[in-house]
Amino acid sequence: MEFEINFKDNTRRRKMDWQIGKEALELTKQLGQGNFGEVWLGTYDGTPVAIKKLFPFELEKIASSLHSGEEGITFEKYFEREVDALVKLRHPFIVQLIGICLTEENIYIVTDYVEGGDLHKKLIDPGWAINWKRRMVILINVASAMIYLHGKGIFLVPFKCD
Repeated sequence: MEFEINFKDNTRRRKMDWQIGKEALELTKQLGQGNFGEVWLGTYDGTPVAIKKLFPFELEKIASSLHSGEEGITFEKYFEREVDALVKLRHPFIVQLIGICLTEENIYIVTDYVEGGDLHKKLIDPGWAINWKRRMVILINVASAMIYLHGKGIFLVPFKCD
């Protein structure tokens, strides 16, 4: 049995199937930045992936917002539980979580890379020529993914439609 996860309290836990070593990742081009981190195009063992690098100073904010209703649960335990659930999701219209890389400085979330960028930005871009039939197909695909997630007990709240 391999042990690899070291959190702030220096506890050691069994290496999870979703854990990726930093040496297997290469960040090649920054694609964007949000409130909690940066999104990079990169590679995982030579395969193109999207890598979200969480800002270290935001981890406590994330931790408190994620499990504010659960007494006695640590961020690390919550994080492990959530990732264990997410790596099992399989749906054609949900980006696949490949794994997580935990270092002393950062958390990297590694997912499939999907070319084309943000769907919301595409849909509201007047320069993006897409007919209504195609828009309906996209709507049905998104609804299919939401139904799948709800069936797994995963609810995206708040869901924002601008």
